[in-house]
Amino acid sequence: MGLIEDLGRGPIALDTAIFIYYIEEHPDYVDLIAPVLSRWTRAV
Repeated sequence: MGLIEDLGRGPIALDTAIFIYYIEEHPDYVDLIAPVLSRWTRAV
């Protein structure tokens, strides 16, 4: 099961670190964060 499924439906809160890791393409987190931000940008 992936992170999107783990989060479920409804609002979530994101700390600024998730955006920093994504922008800086942190090798440990970018692949985990990308689907979350992709889903978010489609919803906005």
